[in-house]
Amino acid sequence: MLKSKAFLIIRHALTHKENIKLDDMRKLIFENGVLTGCDIGFDKDEEGHEGVWCTDNYKQKYFIRKGETPRQASQRAQEKRKQEFWGEDLGPLKGNNAIDKLLLEKHGHIKNAFYRKEIGGIDLVWGDDNSGLQHIIRKRDKLFYEGKGTIKGVDMARLIPELIEKGVFSVDEKGRKGFENEKYRVCVREGYFDINVNWIVTSLEKIK
Repeated sequence: MLKSKAFLIIRHALTHKENIKLDDMRKLIFENGVLTGCDIGFDKDEEGHEGVWCTDNYKQKYFIRKGETPRQASQRAQEKRKQEFWGEDLGPLKGNNAIDKLLLEKHGHIKNAFYRKEIGGIDLVWGDDNSGLQHIIRKRDKLFYEGKGTIKGVDMARLIPELIEKGVFSVDEKGRKGFENEKYRVCVREGYFDINVNWIVTSLEKIK
């Protein structure tokens, strides 16, 4: 009988493959918690390792290689995501200079680009489509061109220093800390996996 971990892996793997036969699924076996039965060839990662794709609690896909435990694979995937998302430190820069630097480079982060006494230093991260400065720009542009917003992405990005410096500190209904004026709000998240840091995650336009 397959262990519970193996069952979870099969269930997630089935979301990425079609027409998998029951006999083939039974070949996907964990021995002492380690993936061993990859002979059915569910998939290969970018480095050519055999294994299966899974989804973690953050709805992020990761790859369990043959010979790995799910925990080892998850930790490896987290380290990779941290490196890709956070990137190199392009500082030290502050305020508008930090914004200009990331708009130019389009990668990496700047440590302590901003400061507010309520929470301390705040990092600026280029990020991805889901969070960070890249997310802010793409989201605001999308809403603007759909007629659902009044400010473009880069213009929103350039408002961030003023919002943090002069905005009112508050915690929204989702528990996110942020700074706002009568029109806009910038949200700050605490921590990124095991990185203890405050960083700018998104921005909002308060359309009435």
